[in-house]
Amino acid sequence: MRTCSLALILLTGACTTPTQIVLTIDAAIAVPCALDRIEVVAEGSETVMVEQVIEPSSLPLTVALSPDNRTTFNVEVRGYRGDALLYLARGELQFVADRLLGAEVTLLPECSPATPCVFGDLEAFDGLASAVARPDCVPTATHYELREDTFEHHFDACSGSLAFSGRVLEDDEDRTLALFGPDDLFPGELNDFGFRFFGERVERIEVSSEGVIQFGSSPLDLRGVTGVALDEANVPRPGVAVFWDDLRMRDGVCFAMTGGVPNRRLWFTWRNACLGTSCRDVDDLNFSVALDEGTNEVLVTFGDMVASNPDRAAGIRASVGLSYSPAACDAAECGSDGLCDGTGVPCGFTQAFARELQSLPLPTFRFSPAARSATR
Repeated sequence: MRTCSLALILLTGACTTPTQIVLTIDAAIAVPCALDRIEVVAEGSETVMVEQVIEPSSLPLTVALSPDNRTTFNVEVRGYRGDALLYLARGELQFVADRLLGAEVTLLPECSPATPCVFGDLEAFDGLASAVARPDCVPTATHYELREDTFEHHFDACSGSLAFSGRVLEDDEDRTLALFGPDDLFPGELNDFGFRFFGERVERIEVSSEGVIQFGSSPLDLRGVTGVALDEANVPRPGVAVFWDDLRMRDGVCFAMTGGVPNRRLWFTWRNACLGTSCRDVDDLNFSVALDEGTNEVLVTFGDMVASNPDRAAGIRASVGLSYSPAACDAAECGSDGLCDGTGVPCGFTQAFARELQSLPLPTFRFSPAARSATR
């Protein structure tokens, strides 16, 4: 009997032997946005591993196992997105002398590390299996659509009731958070956070006391600046105007994580803020933003909005919305779908309101990513 030099190899480069197990791996999960890497670990007389970065065309992936010094392997198929282990399947595979056997495993959304799936039974190998159906990745966002959400209520990240929560700003100083690397606030906790803004993975967040978060490498200094229409040149982009006004912090800005991988939300809450030019005891401005890694949506919610100048609390000098690129049209010509009227070109921003008096209480705003239709 001829043996291969490795006990675990991709079938595309495998040698064939009378005694072998062919493991066919597929996934009913969107690739590569929800699953971008598969690792196969076989533990027998020694641990052997194959790792494959995958695209839709990579599946089904086929791996050949040849006996080494023993006839049984405990095998794990691990599915990752980035560095996060999200999917797991296990099985015990036993060789039979002079027989070519096959086993199939399909990673499903429910195949979690807590509840791994189990391989199918070994049968005579009769060729490669057909690919399974899987959802498509969400198209890269070209614009964000806006709607008011009557079901989503204000969330206060300052409540301190969650394991991953705390305070990011104590005062009026802005703070830059590096999400993918060592950081004194998030020590590796967010290395696998998958939120994308206009299709780009967010790697840093600048949190401003003025009610803004920015994602770019050169954030604007907004201290003392009130909100403007998002079609203007000097606006925070890429970023979110949560409630952009000249504000001062009293309770700071808090953060919290809700949900579980891969559907977490990272929240920031501005709590008990006051007007920057005339901070009064009566001022009590409370608002939050959530970044949803599962949907890439942005949610803006409001709690109590009280100020010595009631019109300021109702947005007369504030802006709410998000911006990514220089404006392709004026704010008056940009619809709630984030597209310019008449042309259907993405505006480069989606604005809920800017320096306009609103009725209180302010609603929850949900910004949902969308791809421009080829027919529009």
